[in-house]
Amino acid sequence: MSDCQPFIIENAISFWPAFSEPSSWKNPTYLISAVGKHRLVPVEVGSKYTDPNWTQKLVPFGQYIDSIQSGDESTYLAQYNLFKHSSSLQSDFIIPDYCFVDAACLDSQKYLNPQIDTVKQCCGNTTLSTNIWLGPANSVSPLHYDDFHNLFAQVVGYKYVKLISNKYSDKVYPYPGSCMLSNTSMVDAEYPNFIQFPDFKHIEFVDCIVGPGDLLYIPPRFWHYLRATTTSISISNWF
Repeated sequence: MSDCQPFIIENAISFWPAFSEPSSWKNPTYLISAVGKHRLVPVEVGSKYTDPNWTQKLVPFGQYIDSIQSGDESTYLAQYNLFKHSSSLQSDFIIPDYCFVDAACLDSQKYLNPQIDTVKQCCGNTTLSTNIWLGPANSVSPLHYDDFHNLFAQVVGYKYVKLISNKYSDKVYPYPGSCMLSNTSMVDAEYPNFIQFPDFKHIEFVDCIVGPGDLLYIPPRFWHYLRATTTSISISNWF
């Protein structure tokens, strides 16, 4: 991770309980029982959060799962810590050890594990934010960057991902600095308008498909765009 380049580890998390019965996250009945049919969750309404008509609303979790199964692609449960409401879901996955590796520890060949306080003191890495991304096909996260390392775990379904180095930040046309979307590009990363955004044609990018069991590392401030190609459940681990 020290050279800040993205990479994929295939089948890195396939051993998680979330991949097999009776706790498979592919099973909507299990998800509803684990979270609670009437648990209110915040969903995004609209094709993406940069749309002018985008909004959010609270819906019962069972109703949201039913809407996905019925083919509704208008809502997205994005960047939400659902695990704090469900000990069952919390026990269905394991925070990847890579989240607790620090450059200082790599140099000394020591690895940080959250259960080992002495090693934690060595690295001092105690900040971790874990969120779920659960949505139908065509759920989109527009081209943007985050300030943290991200180990992105794909549990159910597939996502298309486009990655752009931050050395091209002056060519991706971020929203103005005074705007809350200053970490987000104004360009549609899949279908760019080169007339409106001519410099975007000069960027280099890598793209990939992440599938069940894959871990994708996204470095801090690395621009990334994601679109679900199927019903999808992912976990982001920011550290």
